[in-house]
Amino acid sequence: MKIKYFMIVSAFAALAACTNNPNNTSAPAQPVKTETSASTQTQANNLNSGDSRVFVCENGMTANVTYMIDEREDKENAIHLNVDTIGTSAHLTQKASASGERYAADKGFYDKATEWHEKGGEAYFEFTDPYGNKTNTTCNVKAK
Repeated sequence: MKIKYFMIVSAFAALAACTNNPNNTSAPAQPVKTETSASTQTQANNLNSGDSRVFVCENGMTANVTYMIDEREDKENAIHLNVDTIGTSAHLTQKASASGERYAADKGFYDKATEWHEKGGEAYFEFTDPYGNKTNTTCNVKAK
């Protein structure tokens, strides 16, 4: 009986020492965030200001993307997005992204939220149509 009591008290003491140790400098692992400037991300695709690429989307749309790259730190990179089935274009500015390049505008197509998220030769395109329906599709860069 004394052995069980001793083991239980020892276990609690060990746990208390782990949780109350002011010298415990170990912290839970945190993901490492690295900041990448917008111009560096766009340059990773070897694109220059004024360059255009055509994307064909799964829903049948064709999107023409023109890149507006500004190397100055105080300026935002942007794209001019023209979609054939919408019949108009939108100006989207570059936003933070975990991966790839993300461009968005609160008042894009139909004066509603619009987003273009591109990585390599693939893009995710999302907008709200004039009737309030959220539309999203995946697009791939058209081979030359």
